[in-house]
Amino acid sequence: MHNLPKTIFTYFRFGLKISLILIIICGCSSSDREQKVYWNWTESTQFGRCPKWSPYGEKIIFGDDREGITGIHIWDTESDPVRLTDSLHFHNWDYCWSPDGESIAFTSPGTSDDSLAGIWILNIPSGQISNLYKYGKDVNWYTSGNELAIRSDNPPDGEPGIYRLTLNEDKTEVTETSLTVQSGHQPTCSPHNNWLAYNDNEIDGRMHLLDSEGAEQFVSGNGVRQMNWSADGTYLSFIINNYTSGVLESILWGISTADPTAADSLTRMAAYPAPDKNGTEIAYSRLESGHWAGLWLFEQRNGTSKIATLGLNPDYHPTMAIIAVNSSLGGIRILVRE
Repeated sequence: MHNLPKTIFTYFRFGLKISLILIIICGCSSSDREQKVYWNWTESTQFGRCPKWSPYGEKIIFGDDREGITGIHIWDTESDPVRLTDSLHFHNWDYCWSPDGESIAFTSPGTSDDSLAGIWILNIPSGQISNLYKYGKDVNWYTSGNELAIRSDNPPDGEPGIYRLTLNEDKTEVTETSLTVQSGHQPTCSPHNNWLAYNDNEIDGRMHLLDSEGAEQFVSGNGVRQMNWSADGTYLSFIINNYTSGVLESILWGISTADPTAADSLTRMAAYPAPDKNGTEIAYSRLESGHWAGLWLFEQRNGTSKIATLGLNPDYHPTMAIIAVNSSLGGIRILVRE
């Protein structure tokens, strides 16, 4: 009996500690607790593939190759898409926005009788379409907005490789052509800082990264097949799938222009990487056992997570947590983080 007061005091003190812990937990702000993040589908179209946001995120261009809707379409996500290239007979998904969002460069033979690809420019306000170059593909804009990087396998004069095309003020003619990389493939220009990534072989090539002065800053391993820059031009994501090894790894890599030597593998079974505005998040399609396994997100802090059951060819909005994708059957859909 002499120990009863001490026992009661012990229990009281223990209960007080529990109460204080509960008060602290319940009283903490929501920002201090782990939050469940949801992504929800919003607007969608009935057709289209390979969406690409405009530089400021107001509109999307996408393509389709089915009869009656073949060509490049533009969509503001609030009204019906508008077809921009109904005068052309062929389209192969190779298109990109100019830095000012006023023009679209794309590849097309132009007519059903042509067999070689060519470079075209479409001025969106006027609707004017100009054939700039007869032999080229893999078109991309330099930061200046009046220069293009293209791959030319059959140039009129010179060696196959990556060429730099300088345009006139109206972007209707090529005023100068220069060979940038002999035998290079898939030129991919970064926004804002004129860095250039390219592949040295179409099948199992290595990715080379050149700075604005043309100096080589990084060379990857073999098997690079997809590359995509962040909107601010500081981060490059790419996929390595080494066909020569016999093992299809499909590994997602990331590299920053601040330290190109620190390129690192991020996750496996990835395809079609799409970084956010500065590369802290990368949306990608996932491939498991030969089947598409939804849309996933890699976060620099939290690793990988599945955010949707479908989604191919994602493109991350340049400023907000919004992702445009297409389904395997066609149709553009918008995914928004709540």
